[in-house]
Amino acid sequence: MRRISTYVEQEDALLGVLTVRESITYALRLHLPMLSRKEVVDRVNSVILALGLQSCAEQQIGTPISRGISGGQKRRVTAACAMVAYP
Repeated sequence: MRRISTYVEQEDALLGVLTVRESITYALRLHLPMLSRKEVVDRVNSVILALGLQSCAEQQIGTPISRGISGGQKRRVTAACAMVAYP
């Protein structure tokens, strides 16, 4: 069961100054730093498509001071950051 599941945090712990694509890329680079640039781009794009985040992929996450993506989109980005490493 552990090979096909992963933990997704209840609270969204995302950096508000990064875009959606940058956040997912950052998470993947932390989990698997030895992947090639092409593999990283391919994985990030496939997760963005799978979770329907294409429309906000280049938008900043946002902070309490500066508005960003919606709460539902933030939740999907948090899930994407966990899924991108292919548990």
